[in-house]
Amino acid sequence: MDKRPFSLAVDLDFLYLSEEHTRVFGEIVSALTRRDGLVCVTGEAGAGKTVICRRLLQDLNEEYKVVLVNTPPKSPRDMTETLDDAFGEIEADPRIPVVIFDEAQHLDSRCLDQVKFLTNLEKNGEKLLQIVLVGQPELADKISHRRFAQFEQRIGAKLKLGPLKKREVLPYLNHRLSAAGLAKEIHFTALSARSFYRETGGVPRLINRVANIAVEHALLNGRGKIGVAEVKRAVSKVSASRDDWNEVKSRSSLLLRVSIFLVLLVVISAGLFLYYNPKIMDALSGSGILGGDEIRPKVEGGN
Repeated sequence: MDKRPFSLAVDLDFLYLSEEHTRVFGEIVSALTRRDGLVCVTGEAGAGKTVICRRLLQDLNEEYKVVLVNTPPKSPRDMTETLDDAFGEIEADPRIPVVIFDEAQHLDSRCLDQVKFLTNLEKNGEKLLQIVLVGQPELADKISHRRFAQFEQRIGAKLKLGPLKKREVLPYLNHRLSAAGLAKEIHFTALSARSFYRETGGVPRLINRVANIAVEHALLNGRGKIGVAEVKRAVSKVSASRDDWNEVKSRSSLLLRVSIFLVLLVVISAGLFLYYNPKIMDALSGSGILGGDEIRPKVEGGN
């Protein structure tokens, strides 16, 4: 085994060209060719957005100078400094500058305004800088707000990356086994692929989490076939670790809240009891338990 076939790390050696990936990648390249200026790509966590970013960085030809920003800038100044460091003097470079902001849902309103400003820059009647925003669905929600109406109008292509289709899950699993050099040792059954789809909805990262455990178990036990039972076992391990942690955390939190409540209840009850029983307070004071100079609860009464 050259590499772990279902590692959660992004590795283009394992790139599987699904229908969704191929479509979105092709439309991004078309938008860049048209010099649209601004492209927005959204997708659920684990759908493969970062893979798209890495492929753009790797595959675009020498006509483009591509920069991938993994950590979104926190201010317009940070954004300007990032672009200055990445591109330097744009005028002196004949290549088309392209900047990709991954995790763009974290860009605040000031940074989005800066992006809008950058789309106004032109050279020879074309957009000077090509910008690709890649993020989770929150990004689409953010820019659909009426405050960003002008920003949204500048987007040349709005794309959504979806999960694998049911028929693509088995080819995806086998492709990654082949890329890792394990195709002759292990294989997934067609029924197991259906089980993967039911459990994960076709989200690649979730498939990888389950398959990683299933493959490890198969290798340790010398089994060459991964079926439905193995998938269910792996799913139970993935979900159990999360559920058990949440259950322990919930029990601890509940126990702490109950303990605090009981302590407060005892203190309040004792205070009320002494307040309405001044003779007991006098007895305690006289015996030295409270001390003769302690301030006692005030009891109102007649003359």
